[in-house]
Amino acid sequence: MTRLRMHSDATVTGRLFVQFIALILLEQVREVMAASTLPKSLSVSEMFRRLGTYQRMDFSGKYRAIISTPTKIQRKVFDAFDIPYSER
Repeated sequence: MTRLRMHSDATVTGRLFVQFIALILLEQVREVMAASTLPKSLSVSEMFRRLGTYQRMDFSGKYRAIISTPTKIQRKVFDAFDIPYSER
């Protein structure tokens, strides 16, 4: 968390609440990563960076969606978090 430069107490309280929720979610992600078969050298930020290349493009009309093929590490992450994905 960066330095708090806000003018009202309500803003500071809201920011602290959001940071608290983010910390809870981060710990849940770390627990799932530790209990899975993911490489121990994979950090949370590295995991999200690698997942950033997985894409889905939807089109209107009669065209189907285009989904990128997941890499090996992306498949492992999806399996660890029970996220369905397409093998295409």
